[in-house]
Amino acid sequence: MQLNQQYQKFMRGGYPQWDELTKFERRHVNRLKEVFISRLGKWGDPASDKSVIPFMTEYGRCLGYTHQWQGSQHQDLQPSCMASVDDPLEYGRANDMGWRTFRTKLESDPLLPNEIICPYPKVQCVDCGMCDGKDSKFKKNIAVNAHGVRYKVNRYKGYRTQLELPVV
Repeated sequence: MQLNQQYQKFMRGGYPQWDELTKFERRHVNRLKEVFISRLGKWGDPASDKSVIPFMTEYGRCLGYTHQWQGSQHQDLQPSCMASVDDPLEYGRANDMGWRTFRTKLESDPLLPNEIICPYPKVQCVDCGMCDGKDSKFKKNIAVNAHGVRYKVNRYKGYRTQLELPVV
């Protein structure tokens, strides 16, 4: 079922409310919450629509990233989201403001203090869960090497050049 169809079904009241579930169904949902991790902002930055965050963080494990971490109105996202940063300067500012960070870097770039490399693809996000914000049991910042199709990596290198950051 496509996202738009799911949304339309939801708006029509096509999904049961929690209090309509049987005891067995509730137990099943609770077991699923222990196993699966949801990603906040699957359809955009979580700062754009915070209404779903209390539900998702209260009823399951979540991962989240926001580029809007500098705004004073978004500091409430720190417990559940990582500050998505693009360079060492943003990394420092975000840490100074109390955020854990998720930083894209080039493979040749060194890790910054208190930063570890993302274990993906050896460990899938659903099995890892380290990117779950300030309230996480994990305290290190996360860095990931720019990866994917060549044109995206080249675009990132171009971005770095525009910022006058070294491209090694």
